[in-house]
Amino acid sequence: MNWETAASQMDAIVSAVFDTTSCRAKPMTSGLNVNQKAAHDTTRAQFDFTCTLDLGPSQDAIPRHLPSDTGVRGTMVSYDAVITADVSAWPWLPVKGDRFVVLATGTVIAVGSEFEITAGEEDGTSRRAFYLNRKK
Repeated sequence: MNWETAASQMDAIVSAVFDTTSCRAKPMTSGLNVNQKAAHDTTRAQFDFTCTLDLGPSQDAIPRHLPSDTGVRGTMVSYDAVITADVSAWPWLPVKGDRFVVLATGTVIAVGSEFEITAGEEDGTSRRAFYLNRKK
């Protein structure tokens, strides 16, 4: 067995055990100017997936996503949630500004809750982390 095969099998095992939340990836596109709201991106189709959803992740776990405002560089950045999932079979990879909608979960969160991707992280495996803020 080689490294790629072993890593792929491990990703599948992790997904089978921990990915218990059903979500929908909702592609978004920014408006033509700063006064226009983001809208659904019709060039990418929505798709459903299962993931691990962590509400209120600790601030110290994600210190490298610093704010662009240099006046607050010494502070920690916090997010409302983090989603991790195996993205190897996804039709497209969500980016900052895209949204995830919770379809079903075992945790205490309302079905239909919508989160916007504000940052992402990859570690060389097929699992990705997406840092999210809740959309009101």
